[in-house]
Amino acid sequence: KRQSQSQSPKAKAPKPKPKRKAPNQSQSAKAKAPNQSQ
Repeated sequence: KRQSQSQSPKAKAPKPKPKRKAPNQSQSAKAKAPNQSQ
């Protein structure tokens, strides 16, 4: 039970936060890159 609870909150908390910020920054950088290029 200790491992289950430990992995559950730790895997769900850090995974969704960094994954959501990663794609957001990726699109932001890609959208700003072509804008500056043009």
